[in-house]
Amino acid sequence: MTKKKLLKELTKLLVYYPQHKRSIDEVSILSEMWFEDLKDIPDDDFHQAIIKYRIENEYFPIAKDIRECYRQMCRNRIKDTKMLPFPDMTKEKLEKNKKMIRDMRVLKGV
Repeated sequence: MTKKKLLKELTKLLVYYPQHKRSIDEVSILSEMWFEDLKDIPDDDFHQAIIKYRIENEYFPIAKDIRECYRQMCRNRIKDTKMLPFPDMTKEKLEKNKKMIRDMRVLKGV
């Protein structure tokens, strides 16, 4: 993530949660700390994590909250991916593989 993107999103959060008034110096320090904690998150994912957090929560987030939203997004992406199609297999190849698995189980004592 870029510092510019982080500062833009952090500013949006400060507007969205006006009860958390912060001075310019506090925002600067907060943006530095958040950048250290979240710099590995891509810009678009960071933006989506911020939106996810805003929709689901009523309090100003800490960096850990945004990281958790990002992790949830990543887990959901993995769930949504399709498996590769099962390769076509002849009956002989299938039987050979089954025999190999049975032999391995015998060797392992399963």
